[in-house]
Amino acid sequence: MIEKGTDVNAAREDGATSLYLACQNGHIEMVKLLLEHGADIHRASEIGWTPLLVASENGHIEVVNLLLEHGADIHRASETGVTPLLVASQNGHIEVVKLLLEHGADIHRASETGWTSLIAASQNGHIEVVKLLLEHGADIHKASETGVTPLLIASEYGHIEVVVLLLEYGADINRVGGNSSTAPLYLASQNGHIEVVKLLLEHGADIHKASETGVTPLLTASEYGHIEVVALLLEYGADINRVGGNGSTAPLHLASQNGHIAVMKLLLGHGADINRASETGWTSLLAASQNGHIEVVKLLLEHGAEINRASETGWTSLLAASQNGHIEVVKLLLEHGADIHKADETGFTPLLIASYNGHIEVVVLLGGNGSTAPLYLACQNGHIEMVKLLLEHGADIHRADETGFTPVLIASKEGHIEVVKLLLEHGADIHRADEIGFTPLLTASRKGHIEVVTLLLEHRADVHRPMDDGATSLHLACEKGRIEVVKLLLEHGADVNQPMNDGDTPLFVASENGHIEVVKLLLEHRADVHKPENGGATPLFITSQNGHLKVVDLLLQNGAKVDQSMNDGDTPLLIASEFNHPEVVKLLLAKGAEVHVKRQDNATPLQIALKKGHHEVVQLLRSHIAKEEAAAENLICLVPAEAINWLLDHEDLLQEAKKLDCEIIPDICAEPQEDNWVNIIRVHGDRSSQAGNFILKLADMSEFPVYWILEDQKGLEGEMGYHAANDVDKVEENISNIQNSQASYQNEMKDDDESPQQSSHKQNVDDSGNGSDKKVFDRKGKGKQKQDRDNNDNEKGNDEDDPSGSFPDSDIAGGLTSKDHFHEMVMVWTNDDKEVIRTDFKLTFQSDKVDKGKVLADVFISISAITGSPYKIGMCTTVAFFPYKQAHGVFFK
Repeated sequence: MIEKGTDVNAAREDGATSLYLACQNGHIEMVKLLLEHGADIHRASEIGWTPLLVASENGHIEVVNLLLEHGADIHRASETGVTPLLVASQNGHIEVVKLLLEHGADIHRASETGWTSLIAASQNGHIEVVKLLLEHGADIHKASETGVTPLLIASEYGHIEVVVLLLEYGADINRVGGNSSTAPLYLASQNGHIEVVKLLLEHGADIHKASETGVTPLLTASEYGHIEVVALLLEYGADINRVGGNGSTAPLHLASQNGHIAVMKLLLGHGADINRASETGWTSLLAASQNGHIEVVKLLLEHGAEINRASETGWTSLLAASQNGHIEVVKLLLEHGADIHKADETGFTPLLIASYNGHIEVVVLLGGNGSTAPLYLACQNGHIEMVKLLLEHGADIHRADETGFTPVLIASKEGHIEVVKLLLEHGADIHRADEIGFTPLLTASRKGHIEVVTLLLEHRADVHRPMDDGATSLHLACEKGRIEVVKLLLEHGADVNQPMNDGDTPLFVASENGHIEVVKLLLEHRADVHKPENGGATPLFITSQNGHLKVVDLLLQNGAKVDQSMNDGDTPLLIASEFNHPEVVKLLLAKGAEVHVKRQDNATPLQIALKKGHHEVVQLLRSHIAKEEAAAENLICLVPAEAINWLLDHEDLLQEAKKLDCEIIPDICAEPQEDNWVNIIRVHGDRSSQAGNFILKLADMSEFPVYWILEDQKGLEGEMGYHAANDVDKVEENISNIQNSQASYQNEMKDDDESPQQSSHKQNVDDSGNGSDKKVFDRKGKGKQKQDRDNNDNEKGNDEDDPSGSFPDSDIAGGLTSKDHFHEMVMVWTNDDKEVIRTDFKLTFQSDKVDKGKVLADVFISISAITGSPYKIGMCTTVAFFPYKQAHGVFFK
């Protein structure tokens, strides 16, 4: 195949090449052939294993030698840091180890986990390799990342010869390490390596050296039942009553718990305290009883263990044995006088705990055949045989617990159908309720136990009976979405519109919890979609609040009134906006919800969403308002929605505006209908500002240069000159000149008052203020504007004005800014007191590369931050006002 041109370095999916596989299997001739034909000696598998590594692992000395002769890298390790020397040491390949050392292998190099060649050899008991490594200077004290030393690992695995050798080389006999910070003696004792234990003790190992949790060698040997080790440790003076571990237990306790009777006898023979308890009060007898070690219990009782001694929580040996059904231990304890009535701190007696866990023989032995409490517990846990036994022995079937729960009630709640059947056969009262009104049918309906519900209805359970709060079985099933139970209850005549005490109907609670299938079913059964609860909330309102979109849609399809409000005026749209459910808001708006509705505090959905910071809802509401008003007033809008959306996506630009306690961008314009991108933004402000300062601040905020506009006496038709904004003299001159220009222009307009053009314009404006392509605005000052807002905040531009009418006495200061692809003109109108009346912006975008959203956002932030006025973005329109005859734009109100 090689002669035919096969790639000698081709590899399998795991990265193994032909050379790798030949080295792995020790095929020396094949290795020679591959090397002669250019096989890559350093090519590794996916996990970084080289041919030298795999040959060393398998002890192929000839292959290893050949690879080294061909320049194989002796130090190259796998992805986990395994070297050829480490893997050869681990597997006891002494000849390979020798060869690698002769070729300069690093004896101290460790894997990623800190495992050295010496640790690996010690773990596996390779005494000759350990010897060789030590002779070559391996560090006997070097530990892994978890602290494992060669002596520690050799002691754990019981390699006595390695332990002897390591001690001869000076290994620290008491050095701790590993995950539990244990010493060599501890690990040897735990694993029952008697020879190693003896050797370590002879070399002076600390017999009381404990793990990090306080477990001594004697404790761990007792726990694991290593009788010879226990005897040896006691012989060397181990403290027989010393406690340790997480529960601070003694050796006898651990031996009892695990049933090591021989160890127990040895410990007792050496004077172990039979009643010594753990820190939680558990004695050896209690531990043995819990685990059912009958011979251990006998031994402890014979040595005088306190039979009724309890733990901190009141747990006794009889309780522990009864809980686990250890009948022989229970018998033995009773024979020795165990207190049958002694309960733990929660009130459980041996009888109750046995009943709860269904241990019939223990219950009978404890004499609880006719007791009531055991019946309740057996019913709770569905132990049918126990229930039968107790009923046969006269247990009171009607006896309730302190909350009024009877056996049939608890069995119904837990869904134990066979137990419920049995109880009904024995005359259980199907109508008896607990202290808050739960009956078997009510609780089974709530839990969705359809078989139990069916059985109870067959026994004529009252489907209409409510709880104390008025909830019926249908309410409870609807609340939890138990569709099959709901069907069954409706088939049996449940009232689909029966209200609870607070007015909640089944449809209300199903809608509240978003159970769409249940809602469908109720509507099919003529549930009243309009019926509110006592506070006025309808099913549509509550499901809108909780954001259950599918339920909202279903209710609207079935005639729910989209604007039906609560007693306090809240509507579904208001509450959905507050709770940030954009999809619900979108659906409600599409179904005609009133977007301008107000709460008692006059807050609109938009104001609420803005205050809460629900940006997606804000965008939806603004967009709807824009479209609604554009349709109502037949306006032309040229400012895109992207302008405001951009602003919301750049919250850092809103920092100044957010300082204002006002609405921020509450409305949004629709998409543009023309391509020229010429925009006029008219701002109607209520607060005062110096005209000059306003312009200068605006320039500073927007980072655009601003200039004053100098006009001649010809008004609009005149040519404009530009001067720097900080030229104070020019500012004053401009204001004076513009005043004269305004007066001259107004006089000209009066002369043309009855011109055909103006008459025609008036005729184009209908009663609603909508013209074919023009709209005029009231110019009677901010007092009138405020009155209009108070009367109707949403009526924009309904008052006609006279195109030839005059403005209040005003100055005009203007500025022009420019940057890259657009120009911006700012016109500030003031009165004689330099109070701003109106500010006009003209933006002409000259390139598609302009970020129109950013430009408009910058303008808005500047105005809001400077004036502090609660501006609203209104709708676009065609306007006729001084000094422009016509312009398209959007205005701030």
